[in-house]
Amino acid sequence: MAIINAIDSGNRLRYKDLTLIFEGISPTALSSVLQELEREKIIKKEIFNEIPPRTEYSLLQRGREFLKAITPLKKWVETK
Repeated sequence: MAIINAIDSGNRLRYKDLTLIFEGISPTALSSVLQELEREKIIKKEIFNEIPPRTEYSLLQRGREFLKAITPLKKWVETK
């Protein structure tokens, strides 16, 4: 949920940005979560053929719908 929220806040985030936001997570764990979110069609991975290679993540419609659905829960947590 935190990764989806971070991508939504940044609209599009590079992999490197995600590693800085979630500095305590191992690269393997982060990659695994991103792959799962991509498989579930929650996020979109876009690879740019540049040197060095650039990878960006953005939310798909299903990811935006998920965030909309959990917004009341997020607000409730913030008040506790």
